[in-house]
Amino acid sequence: MTLDDQLVNRLTWKIPNALALIGSRSGSERNAMTASWITQLSMEPVLIGVGVDNTAVTHRLISEEVPSR
Repeated sequence: MTLDDQLVNRLTWKIPNALALIGSRSGSERNAMTASWITQLSMEPVLIGVGVDNTAVTHRLISEEVPSR
């Protein structure tokens, strides 16, 4: 069975996807990005995973060292 590209595209858009807003901060600099791919990693403790491009501002902010309290 062969599906044409237009049909596959129409069907794919019908699959529900989450759109998440990922917030990040380092010092006084803040940023937000959208992510269409997130996944649950653990129930206890609750952890989620998200893909972030290494050239993104969000990646830089979440990678910066957090000062000790």
